[in-house]
Amino acid sequence: MLKKLCVSFFTIALNISLLGYSQQQPVNDNNSLLKKIDQQISNLEASLRKEEIEENNENIKSNQSMIADWKKYGEELKVIKMKEEQEELIRKQIKELKKQRAKLVNSSSEQNKK
Repeated sequence: MLKKLCVSFFTIALNISLLGYSQQQPVNDNNSLLKKIDQQISNLEASLRKEEIEENNENIKSNQSMIADWKKYGEELKVIKMKEEQEELIRKQIKELKKQRAKLVNSSSEQNKK
């Protein structure tokens, strides 16, 4: 579980670095950047949905039986908090990508007017 979270954080960090790289590209690459941003948004939203489904399944399982081991319970709380933080980070990244996408669309439409 922790390994999976680390991989997810790595993916988020990679996407953030790609976001910075894509902001440096010439304006002529708007269409390819838009496609990349749309794909990143789609991937991140799918990741959120998958995490929500997994979290719901875990909640159902945990509701079916009481947790006797308090140390394990504490670890599970940490994992839940990490997932919440990861979800917030993903939501922020989606918001930033959507802002960047809107800027690119506006930039493209302004160039088309000229």
